[in-house]
Amino acid sequence: MLPPIILIVAAGFLYKKYGGSQALDGTFKMVEIAVFAMIVVVAFNLIGLKNLAEPKTVVFALFFGTLFFWGKLHSVYIIVGAGVLGAFIK
Repeated sequence: MLPPIILIVAAGFLYKKYGGSQALDGTFKMVEIAVFAMIVVVAFNLIGLKNLAEPKTVVFALFFGTLFFWGKLHSVYIIVGAGVLGAFIK
Protein backbone atom coordinates (compact mmCIF):
# COMPACT_ATOMS: atom_id res chain seq x y z
CA MET A 1 0.00 0.00 0.00
CA LEU A 2 2.86 2.36 0.66
CA PRO A 3 4.41 2.53 -2.85
CA PRO A 4 1.24 3.93 -4.53
CA ILE A 5 0.98 6.59 -1.85
CA ILE A 6 4.62 7.55 -2.41
CA LEU A 7 3.99 7.79 -6.18
CA ILE A 8 0.91 9.97 -5.68
CA VAL A 9 2.71 12.31 -3.29
CA ALA A 10 5.71 12.53 -5.64
CA ALA A 11 3.41 13.25 -8.60
CA GLY A 12 1.73 15.99 -6.57
CA PHE A 13 5.06 17.65 -5.81
CA LEU A 14 6.14 17.39 -9.44
CA TYR A 15 2.87 18.85 -10.63
CA LYS A 16 3.09 21.71 -8.15
CA LYS A 17 6.66 22.53 -9.19
CA TYR A 18 6.50 21.86 -12.96
CA GLY A 19 2.74 22.14 -13.55
CA GLY A 20 2.86 23.95 -16.87
CA SER A 21 5.73 22.07 -18.49
CA GLN A 22 5.14 20.17 -21.71
CA ALA A 23 7.17 17.17 -20.53
CA LEU A 24 5.12 16.74 -17.35
CA ASP A 25 1.85 17.18 -19.23
CA GLY A 26 2.99 14.49 -21.67
CA THR A 27 3.98 12.23 -18.78
CA PHE A 28 0.58 12.54 -17.12
CA LYS A 29 -1.21 12.00 -20.46
CA MET A 30 0.71 8.76 -21.07
CA VAL A 31 0.00 7.56 -17.53
CA GLU A 32 -3.69 8.31 -18.13
CA ILE A 33 -3.66 6.23 -21.33
CA ALA A 34 -1.82 3.36 -19.62
CA VAL A 35 -4.32 3.30 -16.74
CA PHE A 36 -7.21 3.30 -19.22
CA ALA A 37 -5.66 0.37 -21.10
CA MET A 38 -5.20 -1.59 -17.87
CA ILE A 39 -8.83 -0.99 -16.87
CA VAL A 40 -10.01 -2.24 -20.28
CA VAL A 41 -7.86 -5.39 -20.00
CA VAL A 42 -9.11 -6.08 -16.47
CA ALA A 43 -12.71 -5.61 -17.64
CA PHE A 44 -12.22 -8.08 -20.50
CA ASN A 45 -10.56 -10.57 -18.14
CA LEU A 46 -13.39 -10.17 -15.65
CA ILE A 47 -16.12 -10.74 -18.22
CA GLY A 48 -14.22 -13.29 -20.29
CA LEU A 49 -14.02 -13.16 -24.04
CA LYS A 50 -16.46 -16.04 -24.55
CA ASN A 51 -19.07 -14.28 -22.39
CA LEU A 52 -18.57 -11.11 -24.39
CA ALA A 53 -20.22 -12.79 -27.38
CA GLU A 54 -23.40 -13.57 -25.41
CA PRO A 55 -26.26 -11.25 -26.38
CA LYS A 56 -27.28 -10.75 -22.71
CA THR A 57 -23.78 -9.50 -21.85
CA VAL A 58 -23.74 -7.06 -24.76
CA VAL A 59 -27.25 -5.75 -24.01
CA PHE A 60 -26.55 -5.16 -20.33
CA ALA A 61 -23.12 -3.64 -21.00
CA LEU A 62 -24.71 -1.18 -23.43
CA PHE A 63 -27.57 -0.50 -20.99
CA PHE A 64 -25.32 0.25 -18.01
CA GLY A 65 -22.83 2.14 -20.15
CA THR A 66 -25.66 4.32 -21.48
CA LEU A 67 -26.93 5.00 -17.96
CA PHE A 68 -23.45 6.02 -16.86
CA PHE A 69 -22.41 8.04 -19.90
CA TRP A 70 -25.56 9.77 -21.08
CA GLY A 71 -27.81 9.38 -18.07
CA LYS A 72 -25.19 10.96 -15.80
CA LEU A 73 -26.17 8.40 -13.17
CA HIS A 74 -23.69 7.99 -10.35
CA SER A 75 -21.63 4.81 -10.57
CA VAL A 76 -22.75 3.64 -7.11
CA TYR A 77 -26.38 3.49 -8.28
CA ILE A 78 -25.38 1.57 -11.39
CA ILE A 79 -23.36 -0.97 -9.39
CA VAL A 80 -26.12 -1.48 -6.80
CA GLY A 81 -28.77 -1.67 -9.54
CA ALA A 82 -26.71 -4.20 -11.47
CA GLY A 83 -26.36 -6.33 -8.34
CA VAL A 84 -30.09 -6.26 -7.66
CA LEU A 85 -30.89 -7.00 -11.30
CA GLY A 86 -28.36 -9.82 -11.31
CA ALA A 87 -30.08 -11.43 -8.35
CA PHE A 88 -33.22 -11.87 -10.46
CA ILE A 89 -31.74 -12.43 -13.92
CA LYS A 90 -29.22 -15.23 -14.24
